[in-house]
Order: sequence, then C-alpha cells, then structure tokens
Amino acid sequence: MEFLDYDSGAPHFLYLSFTHVHAPMFSNAAFQNVSLRGAFGDNVAEVDDAVGQVVAHAKKTGRDTVVFLASDNGPWRELSLSGGSAGLLRGGKGQIFEGGIRLPAMAWWPGQIPAGILSDALVSSMDFFPTIMDIAGIPLPKDRIIDGKSILPLLKSPNLASPHEAED
Repeated sequence: MEFLDYDSGAPHFLYLSFTHVHAPMFSNAAFQNVSLRGAFGDNVAEVDDAVGQVVAHAKKTGRDTVVFLASDNGPWRELSLSGGSAGLLRGGKGQIFEGGIRLPAMAWWPGQIPAGILSDALVSSMDFFPTIMDIAGIPLPKDRIIDGKSILPLLKSPNLASPHEAED
C-alpha cells in the first residue's frame, strides 16, 4: 500500500493482476476453507479482500481514484464447479461461446460513476486503455491501431449503447 501513499504530484497508475481463481488453486491460510465453494470460493474471497484493501486505502488517501475489476476468461470447465461457473451460458475458458468470453466487470469512481448501476452493453478489456487515457485527458496515439474504445460515457450513463458494433 506504500505505492498508494507516494505523492509525486502526478497521477498514479496501478495494474494489479491476481493469479487467483486459476488452477492450481491455493489460498493463504487465512482464506482456506472459508467458502462453501471450496478452493475456488476461497480464492474469490481472497481476491475480494485484497481489492477491498486497495479501495479502503484509496478512500483513506482522499485521492481521485478509479478502480476497474474484471476477469480474463470464463470458468475452467474441466474442473467442474471447482473451476467456476458460467451459469446458464454455454462454454468456458478457451472457448468463444458466451460462457468463455462474457464476463463480469466492475468500475468504481466516486462522484463520477453512479453506484449500484448495471449495464449489459458489450465492452472489452481492450476498452480499458482508451478509457483510462480519456479519463486522464490524454489523446490516443495516432501511429497505431487501437482496437478498444473509451467506455467513459457508458460508465457515467449506463443506459447508453455499447461503443462497439454489436448484434443482440
């Protein structure tokens, strides 16, 4: 958390990636056997706690902070429920069916993104880069193709359509 306390006068960027909820599944002792979903649930509980610590620390600093939380793929179907669940969606990790690519994501930015809203608009993790650049007021590079699009308008007004061409 010291990184979040460092004040250079410039904006900070923290990319925090978790190995959790990927096989092999293991948790720190404090999170073992805390979930009814076994090792998978224990992993989710530990990630939830870690993200909660970052958010709590960000609140304490009082800095203007944006948090994105997303998964990288659907459940590992070979592990049955120990690898997660796509619910009623077909497919999982490594598959192009909805269960492999349609994933939950969350965004938190007090005073900017309304709390408790839901959107079913199609977005991609590739949209995070253009969105972060948009938030920072930095234009996208013109010397390369950027596949993502800023979803900042969608985050602020969840009733808007996806910035991507998509069919229902």
